[in-house]
Amino acid sequence: MSVLAASPSHAQCVDFSDRAKKIDIDTFSKSPIILLESMHNDKDKLKSQLAAYLVTNPDLLAPVRTLITEATAEERSAIGAALRVAEMRCTIRKPIAAQKIASFAQRIEDAAVAKGYYTAGEDQSSVAKLPDGNKKGPAGDGLLSGQWKTEIADPFKPIAIPQ
Repeated sequence: MSVLAASPSHAQCVDFSDRAKKIDIDTFSKSPIILLESMHNDKDKLKSQLAAYLVTNPDLLAPVRTLITEATAEERSAIGAALRVAEMRCTIRKPIAAQKIASFAQRIEDAAVAKGYYTAGEDQSSVAKLPDGNKKGPAGDGLLSGQWKTEIADPFKPIAIPQ
C-alpha cells in the first residue's frame, strides 16, 4: 500500500482524462528539446502542451530549465505562461505542487519567462472577471462604469472610432 502512495500518479494535479500521455512525459523528461522541435514555433501549442506535462507531473521542472536554455525569447515567454497556467491548475488540488512551480518560476532569472508568467496570470484574472469571456471593444465599457461597475456611464458620449 505504501508503494502506491509514493507513485508519480499521487502528485498529479488533474483528473486522468486531463493528463498528458505517459510516453510523451517520458520523452520530454529525457529530451526536452524535442518539444520545441515538434511545436514548429507555435507558442500557444507549446504553452498548452508544457502546461499539460506539468499538471500531470509537477516534478518535471528540471527538464523545463533545460528547455528554457534552448528556447528563443518568444518560446521562453510561452514557457513562462505554461508555468503560470500549470500553477493555477494545481492550486486547488495540489497546493504544494503549485507553490513548487511558482517558486521555480520566480527563481528563473529570465525576463522573457517572467513576462510570459505574469502576462498569463493577468490573462487568467481578466477571464475570471468576465464570466462569459466577452471582451470589450473600442466602443467603451457599456452602460456601467467605475471600478465596481456601479456608476451609470454617459449614454451620449461619442464613440471612439479606430483609425
